[in-house]
Amino acid sequence: MLWASVSKLSDPIGFLASIHSYQLPLPSGLARTIAIVLPWFELLCGALLVIGFWTEAARRALIGLLVAFTAVTGQAWLRGLELSCGCFELDFIDPRYLRIIESAGFSFCRNLVLLAACGYLLRRSDDLRASSSEISE
Repeated sequence: MLWASVSKLSDPIGFLASIHSYQLPLPSGLARTIAIVLPWFELLCGALLVIGFWTEAARRALIGLLVAFTAVTGQAWLRGLELSCGCFELDFIDPRYLRIIESAGFSFCRNLVLLAACGYLLRRSDDLRASSSEISE
């Protein structure tokens, strides 16, 4: 999330163009607001996880974001939209591979894997918290 947020913050106009490429029925003002607010929210949540502060809230917020990202990339993939997900700055990758990595299908699958990993970590955290409370009783 930190890398994704920094990539979006470094090119807000490019990120706004990526949002428009999903062809969602969003008013332009809402798309602009998302382009401004979302990267800062991702940065905040990622930073909270790294420093270990409000980790539960940050994990849950990131799972919510991943659910939304998965839905948005999934609908783009189903509709056959050719687009760049707008998630990462990947200029260092060979353009032949970049097209695949930034495709809606790849982004959808990546988001599913990230969502599963976050869900696992959240479940593990809940299990650890439950067992520590049983021990303290």
